[in-house]
Amino acid sequence: MIKNIYSRLVIFIIFLVVLSIGASGYYSYYLNNNAIITQLKNEENSVLNVSGYYMDSLLANYEHQLNQFTASDVAQNIDGMKENEEQILNYLSNYIKTIPNAVNIYISTSDGRLYLYPSQDLPADYNQRQKDWYNQASSASGKIIWTDVYKDAVSNKSVVTVAKQIKDNTGNVIGVAGIGIDLSSLSDNLSNIKVGNTGYVFLIDRNGIVIAHPDKSNLGIDVNQYDWGKKILADGENGSLDYSFNDISKYATYKTIDRVGWKIVATLPYNEIIASSSSILRGSMLSGSIFMLIGVLVAFLIARSIIGPINRLNKSLSYVENGDFSHKTGVKSKDEIGLLASYFDKAIESVRTLVIDIRNIAENVKKEMETLSFSVSQTVGVTEEISKAVEDVASGASAQASDIQEVSSVVEELSKSIGRVKEAAEEVSMLSHDSLLLSQEGKKIVDTLVERNWENVEANRNVLKSINELNERSQRIGDIIKTINAIADQTNLLSLNAAIEAARAGEAGRGFAVVAEEIRKLAEQSSKAVLQVQELIGGIEENINDSVANSEVAKRINEGLTDSVKNTSSAFAMISGSLEKAMESIEKVINMMDEMNRLRERVVEAVENISAVSEETAASSEEVSASAEEQNASLEGIDISLQQLKEMTAKLFEAISQFKV
Repeated sequence: MIKNIYSRLVIFIIFLVVLSIGASGYYSYYLNNNAIITQLKNEENSVLNVSGYYMDSLLANYEHQLNQFTASDVAQNIDGMKENEEQILNYLSNYIKTIPNAVNIYISTSDGRLYLYPSQDLPADYNQRQKDWYNQASSASGKIIWTDVYKDAVSNKSVVTVAKQIKDNTGNVIGVAGIGIDLSSLSDNLSNIKVGNTGYVFLIDRNGIVIAHPDKSNLGIDVNQYDWGKKILADGENGSLDYSFNDISKYATYKTIDRVGWKIVATLPYNEIIASSSSILRGSMLSGSIFMLIGVLVAFLIARSIIGPINRLNKSLSYVENGDFSHKTGVKSKDEIGLLASYFDKAIESVRTLVIDIRNIAENVKKEMETLSFSVSQTVGVTEEISKAVEDVASGASAQASDIQEVSSVVEELSKSIGRVKEAAEEVSMLSHDSLLLSQEGKKIVDTLVERNWENVEANRNVLKSINELNERSQRIGDIIKTINAIADQTNLLSLNAAIEAARAGEAGRGFAVVAEEIRKLAEQSSKAVLQVQELIGGIEENINDSVANSEVAKRINEGLTDSVKNTSSAFAMISGSLEKAMESIEKVINMMDEMNRLRERVVEAVENISAVSEETAASSEEVSASAEEQNASLEGIDISLQQLKEMTAKLFEAISQFKV
């Protein structure tokens, strides 16, 4: 197998040259051969038309002479010249001399007389009125008829008779005139007509008998015994066909002579057509050989012009194989190979630029990695501060819950005191006569209530103070969360930049792209965790605000309770001063006790709400602490990935250094 592209290209071009020249030569030979065949066939057809015109003119001349003969005075007055037979025969002898190839001329009258020249000895029983020529002419109503070809009894020649009725001056039919025409001279005339060099023309009557032929041996042949003869007779007026006669392939055209129904045929042997095209074939082969030699020379020149630039392009590729991108092809042609070399030079320049860009990007990535590592360290520190702050929040929430328990105990004691005051008031109402003693006892109870009320107020102040501290710490946590969120956004942006630079680095930066993607995912997880913490802190702040509001309500209740206690103390003083107003004051005290009981229920409800908020604050603080620990672990993973990324960057530098740009 040929491995050299130069040799293959030369062979391919030579093959194309040989194929194209051979195809064009064959096509030219085919066109010229068809042109010659068409020319010969047209020539044959022209000869046929000329021969047909000649035959038609010849027959028309015979008909014209017959018309003149039947219109002559002798013919029209034949009945009145019965006694002048010699005169009639003299006229016939003179008239036959004006008709070429005429064998005889005759008149047959209606009463059975026959005037024939030249004279012949006819059988005694000869009756001309029973002959075809007489009957056909009699039934033709004055038109000229042509008989079939027959052998003349005297001359033994092939003869055809042209006949017509004779009418007198009044238009009555008085007989039939006929002229016998020798066809042998017609064959001689047709033999002088040539189609090409060896072609000829022959004549067939309407029964298929050859009546004129250059070769006298073919006269009288019945063409009905041949398929081609049957086709000629069966076809219309004109046509053509290929046939074989005496083992010779021929081409024939034929035409019908309408006057007599004969077929005139022009034929040409195919070997003459082939001989005419052989010279064209030899000329085509000679010119094809010359052009083929020129094509081979051109093939070598074209192959050399193509292979040269390819070799230079191949040499440039060998430099690229060794990592050297500093050499160009140097091909300056404007063809497809030159265009390919130009694209190759541009590609080499693009790769060279890409290697330089990768080297610069790697340096930038290294710097960004150092910055990112520092940011991760700061994020770890901030996360530890968040964890400590959350622990403080959890501690404050626990203290708040303890204070709420104390408030609950105080409220319970207040409830019990209210009950005792109410019972005492009722007892004073029932035992008005002991009102003084009971008022003194009530005074003591009121003093105790005042003391307890001040304790409740102090406890509420402590609760409010704890809630405010919790609110401040929640705000600090929110600020820290914002810092974490900003760091996570910065981390996500740095990872996105790193991914873009890795994409520019191509295959060499694929590992760096994977690490950058992991950093981005961790940053997104940190952002999600921060959002969760923000949501929790927001819930805590809302609960704290509610607790502050409830504490304010409790404060107002305590203030009202203080006023009520003061009023109760005044009432007891008034009881001591005036027993008349005891019952009225006791009723007021009972009403006040009912109001205090309702206030007590509201205080209990507020304390329970504060307790629930404290428990939620503690749980949220634990979740924030867990999230901070999780983020801290993620940042430690990021720090490990950054270390791996630094190692990959070092390997990238090492790989890029192998290229020569």
